[in-house]
Parts: sequence; C-alpha cells; structure tokens
Amino acid sequence: MVAMLCLLLLGSIIGFLFFNFHPAKIFMGDTGSLFLGFCLALLALLGFKQIAVVSFITPLLIIGVPLSDTFFAIVRRKLQKKPIFAPDKGHLHHCLRELGFSHRQTVLIIYGIAAFFGILAVIQSSAALYEANWVTFVVICIMLFFLQIGAEITGLIGKTKRPVINFFLRMRMKADPERGSKS
Repeated sequence: MVAMLCLLLLGSIIGFLFFNFHPAKIFMGDTGSLFLGFCLALLALLGFKQIAVVSFITPLLIIGVPLSDTFFAIVRRKLQKKPIFAPDKGHLHHCLRELGFSHRQTVLIIYGIAAFFGILAVIQSSAALYEANWVTFVVICIMLFFLQIGAEITGLIGKTKRPVINFFLRMRMKADPERGSKS
C-alpha cells in the first residue's frame, strides 16, 4: 500500500513539474505544498513505523533542500547581525544565478541536489531495514560534508566564509609549496 501511494504521489509530482517548469503554466501554492509535505510525512510514518529514528530522519533528508536553505539563511543573518526574518538575496537560487547559471540550469541544479538528498534517504532507510545503524551515521556525515562544501562554493553563508575549502587549500599548499605559490 505504501509503495502504491508513493507511486501515485510521484506521478502527480512529475505531472505538476512538467507544467511548472519555466515559464510556469501552473503554480503549487501554499495549499499544494502543505498537502505534499503532509503526504511525505504520512508516507514516512506508514513505511517505517517500527523504526523511530528512520521515520524521523528520512523525511528530513527528503526535504533537505528547503530545510538546508532555511538553516543557512538563519545562520547567514545571525552572522550579519540581521533579524532572521529579514529578506535577502542569499538563498540558494539567488547564489546559483549570481554564479552565472541560467534560470533553467539553476532549477536543474536544485533538482540534482534534491535527488542527492533523496538517494541518501533511500540508502539510509533501506539500511535501517537490515538494522545497519552505522549506515545512518555515515549518510548523515556524507550529507553534512557535501552540504558544507556546497554552501561554501555557492556563498550561502557569505562570500568570504569558507572554512572547509580554506582548510583543504592550506593542506594542499603545505603538501606542495611550489604549487601553492604558483596559484
């Protein structure tokens, strides 16, 4: 039953996305997005009602793009000493457009990031069925690493705040001082 509901929801989402691609002919709106979120939460609970950690983490991975964008917006605004509800142009789509991507490329990149989160959710949830709890830990570590690197590359936190990338650059310069002085 859960698989059938997932397929029905997937089909309706794909049908919606076909007409929502730029220039959009239809829009989801608040009611549609709230219903979609409710369906995802319900399916997560129905599919994993025996495994409490999985039923909590899997939906968070599935909504990783809006969740991480909101998290980075709050961190960015706190670091800039602005109110967390103040609008800015630092969201993921703004940063990708600022890097020179077209509207279509930006949407496809965000779809790719969402697919990455979805794949992590599938890996994590299928490993939980075999009681491999260490996989959940590894999935979360991989996700956090790539999330941080992606945020630094796109400038989600700030254009100059790049601690992990700077760390790797310093390590590279220490390992090969001649190469570091040339670049």
